[in-house]
Amino acid sequence: MREGSTYLLPFGLILLGNGQLSYISAVTSRPQSGPSLAAQNVAIVLRGQFNPAIITPGWLLAQGLIGTKEALDVQTQVIVNDFSQFRVSWLTCQVTEDEFVVSTDEPAEFERLRDVILGVFSVLRHTPIGALGINRSFHYQMPSPNDWWDVSDSLVPKGAWDKLLELADLESLIVSGSRTDSYDGRVQVKVEPSYLEESGLFVSVNDHYVLRLVDQQPLTRGEVSKRRQPPDLEPSSDRIETALEILTKNWLNSVDSAERIALEIVHLRKG
Repeated sequence: MREGSTYLLPFGLILLGNGQLSYISAVTSRPQSGPSLAAQNVAIVLRGQFNPAIITPGWLLAQGLIGTKEALDVQTQVIVNDFSQFRVSWLTCQVTEDEFVVSTDEPAEFERLRDVILGVFSVLRHTPIGALGINRSFHYQMPSPNDWWDVSDSLVPKGAWDKLLELADLESLIVSGSRTDSYDGRVQVKVEPSYLEESGLFVSVNDHYVLRLVDQQPLTRGEVSKRRQPPDLEPSSDRIETALEILTKNWLNSVDSAERIALEIVHLRKG
């Protein structure tokens, strides 16, 4: 990097010539010396009909989805007929008869996590599924309690609550929005105090797909309310191709969009 140069990075970050990072909001610029990312996670969730007993570290190894060293690095493992749960190296997997979840908290392995699911269901193509979620979560350490209150009061103004509750405080906020692509579903954002960090903020983004196309997304809040919590479809193996296509074509946009949302939230300030 040349001294004095400025470089644009993903998610609204810029690298300044003096080596410092700054965050560019859609509204104004703020120094990145504020909130700091303490932990993050990405999970892929499928709903359908599964056979948990076959999903084991050994099976993933046999399909070439994890390496021998990883398959031997089993930190926890419970595998019975109707439940499979294990953690190997960077990967956590939990499968029940109606839900298949893989997750990791290592950013360097995010794309590989996606590849594990692509590999599993390229083999198990006859598995009935109905819905897919690409979920990201973030724990931020706020610089001070006042910064936490700024975000809290920006999201949930306390004026009305002060008339109803003494010392009203945000415990959990969930906001859903319609999708902007051609799939049925929704995007849901949750904001809570972090359970990992004092004066910390937790943000999760659930990019939820009902595995069917729609002619048009809702155009008004009234239409959104009529389609609130769209029901998952009856599981069918015909929807495997749709899920694999979403994970192939929409993965980066989903992961990046979730981080952008989280960054915007943690940099909210009153006024």
